[in-house]
Amino acid sequence: MLTLVPARGGSKGLPRKNILPLGGIPLIAHTLSCARMATAVSRIIVTTDDPDIRDVALTVDDVEVPFLRPQALAGDDAAAVDVYLHAVDWLLENEKIDVEQFCVLLPTTPLRLPQDVDGAISLFHKRQAEVVVSVCKTKPLGFFQEMADDGKLSDIDGISTSMANRQVLEPSVVLNGAVYVLNTEKLRRTRSYFGARSYGYPMPPVRSIDIDTAADLALAEVLFNASATEKLSLDS
Repeated sequence: MLTLVPARGGSKGLPRKNILPLGGIPLIAHTLSCARMATAVSRIIVTTDDPDIRDVALTVDDVEVPFLRPQALAGDDAAAVDVYLHAVDWLLENEKIDVEQFCVLLPTTPLRLPQDVDGAISLFHKRQAEVVVSVCKTKPLGFFQEMADDGKLSDIDGISTSMANRQVLEPSVVLNGAVYVLNTEKLRRTRSYFGARSYGYPMPPVRSIDIDTAADLALAEVLFNASATEKLSLDS
């Protein structure tokens, strides 16, 4: 399956994060190496606007950067859906390849395993899904509140606050950004990951760290080093 790795150059929370070192190698290289080891991945394309990211990506075998993304798709307000469809449309226009389904791996979730990629793609085929997204368990929705600038708390629309113990509430999951498997027509039509044929692929918290800040990167470094020395279980 075609796999896209989107990595823009601009990042306000953690500047240049996609090529910052994690375990001594650039962050994006972890995702690219994972994609190479996943048996279900047939082709890896990095979509970026940044020549430095392109140059780093091309140091990994079997990785392609056939175009630089337009600046209109590189800003903070650029929709991820448009970034993916731009890559799919580029392949159709320039290589006459009609991509019916594809996988997306975000470089900011570097601790996923090849087994996660293969597992999500397998679930996509098994369920004849339109979307499979990797997820991680989180606190029950009844524990969540909105907080105003002055600190005032209030219920989130449609979600009632609960004082019950966690064990008696329905479990909730959150997208962790590690793996997306998408049907092109469905994505183009709805511009959404969710629908009647959307499924979640569960991953443990230890592999679900999503790097947005320096603190996230520091935590990822700890987990990466622990996995290298202690061989963290796939079920951790």
